[in-house]
Amino acid sequence: MACTVGGEDKKYLTRDQWNAGATATATVSSTRAQGYSRDGVSRCVLQPDTHVPHDIGDGDIKVTETGVRHDSASYVGASASAAIFDRVVPVMHYSRSSTAHGEVAQHIYDAQTKPATTWPTHDGKSIPGSIASGKRLMRLYKDWDANATQAYKDNTKAKNDACADLQRTDGEDCDEYPFASTWEGTGAGDGNFSVRYVNDSQNRSAGASLAAWYNSDRILHFDQFYVSIS
Repeated sequence: MACTVGGEDKKYLTRDQWNAGATATATVSSTRAQGYSRDGVSRCVLQPDTHVPHDIGDGDIKVTETGVRHDSASYVGASASAAIFDRVVPVMHYSRSSTAHGEVAQHIYDAQTKPATTWPTHDGKSIPGSIASGKRLMRLYKDWDANATQAYKDNTKAKNDACADLQRTDGEDCDEYPFASTWEGTGAGDGNFSVRYVNDSQNRSAGASLAAWYNSDRILHFDQFYVSIS
């Protein structure tokens, strides 16, 4: 049993009562020992029951199913244990109008929507990560194991090699997309990436935002996600 459910076992009210603001509370918990992998992951299905009187329906029916994932990963955030709803694909968002990271957002937008215009050139270039593409990114936590560490190093080297062919001005950093912290990064070997020099402070700000989002949304090693640009 991966999860323990407490709180109100049953609470049948009319539709009008629910619409008027009635609530029901259930507590879903698990221990690290109930989980799997080094992150102590456990997944729990939540599926409320709806009762329809027999004179107008068929009795008890199941309604929308959702789920909760618990983890005890030590590398995401200050809390060593937390839970998220896991029936959605998480999305990291950047804005091209942001004064903090607008140049990075523009780079990602161009990579996602106009890959043929980005560097390095590559026939049939298709860069993943946008919702429209349906191709998700997968997080790479570089300290997970030797393979992850090497993949991160490969991403960094491939980025630097590609940026060496571009002109840099003072106050700029080499930015890459997909991120170095993904398995689809520049070192993946398929050429489906982009590098560009951007304002160094904006590059650092974008990186800090990504790290904060990994923590707040509990994006674990191998978790998949999208990147959205407005």
